[in-house]
Amino acid sequence: MTVVSDVDARVTDAALVCFGRYGIAKTTMEDVARQAGISRATLYRQVQSREDLVHATIRAEARRITGLVEDATSGASTTPDLLAAVLHVFAAELAEHEVLNSLLETEPEQIVARLSEDQPYVLEMIAALCGPPIRASIAAGELDRSDPDATVDYVSRMLLLFAVERSSHVDLDTIEGCRDIVTHEMLTGWRAP
Repeated sequence: MTVVSDVDARVTDAALVCFGRYGIAKTTMEDVARQAGISRATLYRQVQSREDLVHATIRAEARRITGLVEDATSGASTTPDLLAAVLHVFAAELAEHEVLNSLLETEPEQIVARLSEDQPYVLEMIAALCGPPIRASIAAGELDRSDPDATVDYVSRMLLLFAVERSSHVDLDTIEGCRDIVTHEMLTGWRAP
């Protein structure tokens, strides 16, 4: 599989447009090359297959969303505030992502399998954002966990799960609702006595 950093942003941007327009199954490499304004040969120098292109595009979108999350969390003063901001931005971006939502409606089998394959990459990005403040909270005695790595992994998975699996009884539309989820769902039982 091609590493996302090796793929030009205009290629992944073009692929996203084509996936939105034609779907994954019907998008050709020619479509993407035309949309990107490059030759097919240039495209194939960056990605070897449409499958690589799909994964590179998913990873590029994950990096874009992570950049938005980093901006939103820069002023967070506590770990719960930071986690709430992460959840809020991820949930909003996923809920409003036109191409993703269209593909989930029209080609769920195409997109779900690929998202599952790229889940470890996304979790690593979330863990990189959340890991340092979680570890600092554990070291400061604010969270009671003996295994910081397991805690970071758990919280990262929960953040992704809540962001992806929207429910009518969970308020992800406000930062207060996200803070409530973080405090009462994710970190329950982890507060130091």
